[in-house]
Amino acid sequence: MEKFTYIGKDKNSKNKRGTIEAYSREEAVRILQAQGLYVISIVPHSERGKVKTKSWGVKYVHTSIKLEDLALFARQLSTLLSAGVPLLRSLEVVSSQCGSRKLTLVLSNIGKDIKGGLSLTEAIAKYPAVFSSLWRGLIETGEASGNLSGVLEKLAGYLELRQEFLRRLVSAIIYPVILLVAAVGALLFFSLVIIPKFQEIFAQFNVRLPFMTELLFNFVTFVRKNFIVVSLLIAAAVFALRSSLSTKKGKEFLDKLALSFPFLNTFFYTYFLERFSSTTFILFESGVPVVYALDVVQRSIGNVVFENILGNIREKVRAGKSLSSELANANFFPPMVIEMTAVGEEVGNFPEMFSKISRHYQTALQTKVERFTSFFEPAMILFMGLIIGVIVISLFLPLFQVASAMK
Repeated sequence: MEKFTYIGKDKNSKNKRGTIEAYSREEAVRILQAQGLYVISIVPHSERGKVKTKSWGVKYVHTSIKLEDLALFARQLSTLLSAGVPLLRSLEVVSSQCGSRKLTLVLSNIGKDIKGGLSLTEAIAKYPAVFSSLWRGLIETGEASGNLSGVLEKLAGYLELRQEFLRRLVSAIIYPVILLVAAVGALLFFSLVIIPKFQEIFAQFNVRLPFMTELLFNFVTFVRKNFIVVSLLIAAAVFALRSSLSTKKGKEFLDKLALSFPFLNTFFYTYFLERFSSTTFILFESGVPVVYALDVVQRSIGNVVFENILGNIREKVRAGKSLSSELANANFFPPMVIEMTAVGEEVGNFPEMFSKISRHYQTALQTKVERFTSFFEPAMILFMGLIIGVIVISLFLPLFQVASAMK
């Protein structure tokens, strides 16, 4: 038999350290789990004090932390924990395979915090920019219920579905963006290359330019002579706008505008309903209580108007009101959400109902994006045709005058 040094937590989340004898690491973990301990780390006496290195080299793919990195982290950690690997060792293994330099550093620091006695929930709470309130709420539920691997598996599935959903949305938006860039490039080429050549030609003839042509030439001349100044002013305006919108009042203004601006308000309304239903679904499926789930959704929804509404609903539900009745009283949620929530309350199956709501709004949101892109293409072509038409007419009008003068 071999001696092992372990670190664990009991049912009251108190740290427990000690030694145990067993024939293998797996047997030692099973004995400790049978005693009601949640094993964080277990190391054979023969390995104490040794410096652990990565068993294989990993080249970092990028420095930032992407959604796919978090989805893969949740999936791998869930798999390792379900196989009986202690939490600390699981974090080391996942970190050794991570393609994000920043996430590797974060996981290393989380491991140090757990060694120092913090729970996984407390450790990831130090990195709110990486792990959202959804992560913290689910992991806290998993640790309290002793089913962290199961909760992480559900979280991984949710993140993978969201990753695929966002990938489809981005794919639908790429073509309009390329079309817009091409349109701007064509206008700049006309303004800075083609039109100045016509200016030189018309300057050789003693004819009075039409008002439209003169206005176009004056505009192009102004832009060419003051190109750097105009560029700096535009950059300063964009920076000032971003700075003002990043403040609390600016964000509140932008959030209200998103839900009230004509044509775009239905898109943003559907987008936030999809986020609300998807987040609520994964929380309910993981066994999170209604009030706590509403609190997590409120902190992760990303819109001040929605946050205030959810905050009021949460307080009413905490006071004993039903969720469906408070959704109806908010005068914000569509009838389908209210009715499906009421059915979930009656049959006691919130997760299934919110799963259906989530799928509905994902489909609705994707449909809106596809409609927008199908409208954007002809609209951009029409806009470009109008602009180029004005430029062409402005350039050809003086040619008619020159031809008439030569006769």
